[in-house]
Amino acid sequence: MTTNDKQGRRRTALLDELRRAAGKPLGVHELMQRARLHPGERTDAKRSLRDLVQEGQATRDGKRYALAGAKPAPEGGGRP
Repeated sequence: MTTNDKQGRRRTALLDELRRAAGKPLGVHELMQRARLHPGERTDAKRSLRDLVQEGQATRDGKRYALAGAKPAPEGGGRP
């Protein structure tokens, strides 16, 4: 598997997990666990997330990332 293949797989896995989170911001560690990325890929995962933010596909708030344009579900089950 080439470096570009690995980057593409990592990027796709991270985007998929951001979509599944439905707007809930996730930290790098949690994203990596959900995407089943090896801890040794942390630096590359952070680079991929940085690129996604620069491209406007994801947003960053402190150390947490979310899918761009996704609104978090209301807390408490959405009841008033």
